[in-house]
Amino acid sequence: MLGKLFHYEWKDTWKLMAILNGVVLFLGISGMFVFRHDRISRIFENGSSGTAALAALGISYIFVYFLGMAVVTVGSQIYFYIRFYRQLYTDQGYLMHTLPVSSHELILSKTFVAMLWRIISVLVCTISVVLLLISAFGQDRDDILKEMGDELSNLHMSNGIAVIILLLSLIAGIGSLLFQTYTGYLAISIGQQIGKNKVLSSIGIYIGIRIVINLITNIVSQTLTFSMAYGEGKWFNSGWEPTEGTVVLFFLLADIILIGLSVGMYFLIHHFMSKKLNLD
Repeated sequence: MLGKLFHYEWKDTWKLMAILNGVVLFLGISGMFVFRHDRISRIFENGSSGTAALAALGISYIFVYFLGMAVVTVGSQIYFYIRFYRQLYTDQGYLMHTLPVSSHELILSKTFVAMLWRIISVLVCTISVVLLLISAFGQDRDDILKEMGDELSNLHMSNGIAVIILLLSLIAGIGSLLFQTYTGYLAISIGQQIGKNKVLSSIGIYIGIRIVINLITNIVSQTLTFSMAYGEGKWFNSGWEPTEGTVVLFFLLADIILIGLSVGMYFLIHHFMSKKLNLD
């Protein structure tokens, strides 16, 4: 049954999300022509009229480009929050909760589709930015890539450790997206326990959760930084450089924290949905 829920959720969302991602990809490709390195150099060398025209075109393009990026990232996140609320906590929820499926399946089907589209959006935005930068930097991109390669080689990491760090960083990125998704779902689930103004309550709870999590994260990170800098056996001394082990440990801790928080929020969402369901 989970597969059917996933299928219907994907079917209901793919058109809008495909259009939004397609627009961002199109903007990246069109930006390759707007900001071609040779064209920019030639116009700036030939006179003020061309420079003014290019500046006007560039400013307009940048505005539209960042608007599109905001819509496909932040806007799509809000879109899936709204779907979660409408289909599980409004009149539509009466139908969804009478289906022969568990609360786990309802939550997971929403999670899988939302996460899949968010990962696709990240990849599309990354490709779009890379295409734009490649065109803008022109031949200079070879020097930039060489400098980046030199910086990576200066870390003196073995290939195996580099692969491990890359995998851990990818897990951390996915964990961050999952954490953001469940933060909204949890805020909505808690907000449904309030008699009036459930939507406003959910928004306030979401902001409160993010503030508390950010505060705790900042306190922990600053405490660790202070202890490493000034504590007994301090890590930061003259000439200190991060080792392979410390970098791996950093990403591993980030993965554990993000996944741990996400799992905790998942079970809280399930608790409110299965034990304290309060539909509009």
